[in-house]
Order: sequence, then structure tokens, then C-alpha cells
Amino acid sequence: MRVYRPKLYAALWLLGMLGLAWLSLQNLKRDWLETGFLALLPQAEQRPEMANAIERHNQAVNRKVVWLVGAANAGQAVALAETVKTGLAASGLFADLTLQISQQQYRQSYQQLFAYRYQLLDSRTRQSLQQDPQRLVQENLETLYSPLGQWQAANLERDPLLLFGRYFAAQNPLQLNIEHDAVVVHDGPRAWALLIGELPDRDLKLDKLEQLLSLNQTLQQQARQQGGELLATGLPLFTAYGAHSAQQEISTIGIGSTLGVVLLLWLTFRSPRPLLLCCLAVASGLLAAWSLSLQIFPKLHIMTLVFGSSLIGVVVDYALHFFCDGLGLPHWTPRRGLSYVLPGIGFGLLTSLLGYAGLGFSPFPGLREMAVFSALGLVVSWLTVVMLFPVLLARFQPQHQFGMLSLAGYWQRSWPERLNRHRLSLSAAFALLLIGGLSQLQAQDDVRLLQSAPTAITAADAEIRRLLPIGRDNQFFLVTGANPSEWYQNEQRLLADLAPLCEQGKLRQYDASADTGPTRPSKPPITACCKPGFTGRIFCKAICGIWDSSNWPSITKSAASRPRPAKP
Repeated sequence: MRVYRPKLYAALWLLGMLGLAWLSLQNLKRDWLETGFLALLPQAEQRPEMANAIERHNQAVNRKVVWLVGAANAGQAVALAETVKTGLAASGLFADLTLQISQQQYRQSYQQLFAYRYQLLDSRTRQSLQQDPQRLVQENLETLYSPLGQWQAANLERDPLLLFGRYFAAQNPLQLNIEHDAVVVHDGPRAWALLIGELPDRDLKLDKLEQLLSLNQTLQQQARQQGGELLATGLPLFTAYGAHSAQQEISTIGIGSTLGVVLLLWLTFRSPRPLLLCCLAVASGLLAAWSLSLQIFPKLHIMTLVFGSSLIGVVVDYALHFFCDGLGLPHWTPRRGLSYVLPGIGFGLLTSLLGYAGLGFSPFPGLREMAVFSALGLVVSWLTVVMLFPVLLARFQPQHQFGMLSLAGYWQRSWPERLNRHRLSLSAAFALLLIGGLSQLQAQDDVRLLQSAPTAITAADAEIRRLLPIGRDNQFFLVTGANPSEWYQNEQRLLADLAPLCEQGKLRQYDASADTGPTRPSKPPITACCKPGFTGRIFCKAICGIWDSSNWPSITKSAASRPRPAKP
């Protein structure tokens, strides 16, 4: 205040706003909005290989949508699934839609792997050879005399113990049926056809997310009208609903806060100038928070914008303190008001920044974005009040309403007296409320609480997991090695430690890249990313969305170029 030069400070503020406007124009030219829920989760930066595995998993899962089309029989289910597929294809949202399963691809996979039958052995067969080989021979004899014996006998010369047949059968643990060239799941009197969709990009624009959500609802209504049922799940659907609810929250919080501020300012000052200046402080803070945050982060999550919209109520306080200092003062000046409120609003800004600094040290990227966004918005709004308001309020003489002043004076006089008179009863009531609240307090650090899904989508997700069945794929061990041999040995040692846990009931199921034993889970987790791309398990590949043919090892690719003739 000893160097009080309001015009100089206002000019500096204007230059800063012009710079922010230029940054904003640059940001509008690029893809800056993040809507995926997985972007809120922490990254394993201390282990590059772990971060790479998680990133590969997230990139695949983020694009997959699974539908189950139900009808009275398999034929009707597949026909209805064709109609759904046609509607999805017409939307242009999906890069790939899989309904029919190619038998040629299944046969080709069998021929490719048959050339390496002496190196492929599933864990269940290995255990039988070690513990009871005679039992294995007896099972083979039973198979040969069964109706499938003729098909198995064709490979006796090249596979005497039928070991490869056992191995290849273990690659399809779900035992899904193919009817009418589609995967069909039977559940009581109803049949379900499986349809897999893959989006071209994991980062969809807001308009595409709204289109996906609307399209899914339309197809569900059409399926019900035709006597069928459509279930859908996938991270893009949850993301679409999250983006839709976030937009609603932004509108609700922003519009509600703005209307409340406008009403209070008009009732108090009956002048448009304080109202316009408050809006200016809010707008400058939000503009600066958005443009500067994008210089720190490559993208801003939509939840950050939802959280940032709540800054309106905090930012307006700085301006209100400035305006309210002149209540009842006939010769009020901006310099006098600023000298009085500057220590208070400065200390308030400092405490707010310290609070957001706690979020800034969180391991969750989403919370760090919220902290930086909010801190930048508060700082620029505070600078707007301090640097610009003295110039714009130079000749302002507010016509305050005596009714509001009388009400505020009455409250200021009566509240301390009432509080002192009933301090014992009020203290007891507050203590009871505090004890009751603390007894109900539960700590929850699950970031998924930031995004709640509707009951319909979560119910459909649970039903699909029951019917297929597939499980969660976000819990895994990442096994490494200097070479394939060392990696294989490390994984086998891990499996040896996990097997007793399953027997003791401490671990329900697991899956391994080089093992297809009896503890095979209902779906392959992330470790399947490193596994050879057995197209014999194309069903699991389609459901999980975590297999990529580009990651198949060279042994499979070389087999494709020179397959040995084999009759599947």
C-alpha cells in the first residue's frame, strides 16, 4: 500500500489477461479434454515395466464394449444381434464389430500350433504324467472308443498320446458354443449371442460419448420391442455416463452458484457494477485456471472441471469483502477499502492454497489436476480484486439499502449475546453431534467414488459377468526375466507358490501365461498380454480385449509361414 499505483497494476493485469487469452486460443486447437475414468488412477512410475503393462491393458480395455443379445432361442438371438450390429455400424463409432467367428481362423490356429506339439503341454496333463500316467492312457482309450474317437485317431501317428488335443482344448476354458457362426450362451430358456465392439480411439469427444450413450439406449428399446433383451458393458459406457453426469453437475453447480451470487449482490447493493465485477473475477480465475493448467498437464479431466466449478463461491468472497467494507461509510475510497481487506483476503488465499497443496501431493493424477486448477484460479481471482478493482471502483458510491444494513447489524449484535447466554446447552448439543458424526465416520480412499454409475449399467455388467462368465482383470503379477527361459522359470516358481493358496481357499483362481491348468480362471487377466496369440481362444480374446496379434512371438509367426499339414 506504500506503492499504491492502481493504473500500473491494472495495466499489468490487462497484459496478463491478454497473454492468457492467447494461450486459450492455442489450447482450443488441440485435444485437451480427458473423459476416461482410468486417467484418474495413479501410474506406477517407479517400475517402468509395470507402468507399460498397465498402460497396454488400459489402452485395450478403454476401447471395448460387450453386448449380450438375448432371445428365446439361438437363432432369434443371433438374428437380433445382427440387427444390433447393423445399428452400431451405421453410427460410425466403432472401428470393429465382431459377431461371427471364423472357423477357418480356428482351424489355422490348430495347424500352426500342431507343428510344435512336442513343446506344448498344459499343466493338468503334466501333472497326470508325473503322478498317474496309466490313468492318462486309460482316458485316451476311452476317448478313442467314444463317438469322437475317429476324429482323434486321425492324429495318432503324429500325436500318439493325444497330448496336443488336451493342450488345445485347454485353450478354451470357457467352453463357449458356436451356433449360427456366433458365440451363444444358454441360460435356462434363454439364449444370448455375444457381440464385441471396439472403438477406434480410447479418447472419445464429448459429442461421441453422448452419441454412444443415446445409441445404446435406443438399441435396448428396439430389442425389447422385438421380444428380446440387450445387455451392455464396457468402460466406454461408464465413461459416457460419467461425462454426461459431469456436464449436468457443471451446469447445476455453475448456474446455481451464479444465480445465488447475482441475487445476493442485487439485493444488497442494487447496482450492476458490483455484480459485473464479481463475474469478472470469477471469469478471469476460471480462464487462468484452464489455460495455465493445460501448460502443466497434457489434458484436463472432466472431473477437474466439475470440481473447479465450485470455485465460484470461494472466488466471490474476495470481491464481497472489498464491497462490504464500504457499507455505511459516506466517504469510502478504494484505497481505504483495499488497505483494510488486503491482510484478511491475503491470509484467506494462503490457507486455501495450503489446503489444495495437500491434494497436490496425492498419488492420484486426477486429484493433482484438481489442486493445481483450483489454486491457479484462486490466485488469479485474488489478483483481479487487488490489481483491477481499485481502478474500476474509483468513483463508485454504492447506494446501500438500509434494510440489509439493519438486518446485518441486528445479527452482529444479537448473535454473540445469544451464544453467551446458551453456551452450555449449545456446547452439549454440538458435542453430541460431533460424537455421533465421528462414530459414523468411515475412511474411503477409493477413487471410483468420484464417478458413480447408474443402477441399470452396473446391473447389466454384473449379469454379463455371470453369463459368460468373466471376472475382473485389474489384479495381476508381472513376471519378468532376462530371456524367455528365465521368465518361464520365474513364472513356474510363482505358480508353485500360488497353488497351495488355492488349495487352502485363500486364493480363488489365477491364470498364467505359460500355464493352462485346472486352476484356470474364467477369463485371462493382464498376464495374457505376453502370451502367444492362440486364436483357438479367440472368444477369450474378444471378451477381455487384452490380446493383440502384434505381440505374438516369432514362433507363432514362423509357424504361419510353414505350417505342417494336420487334420484338425
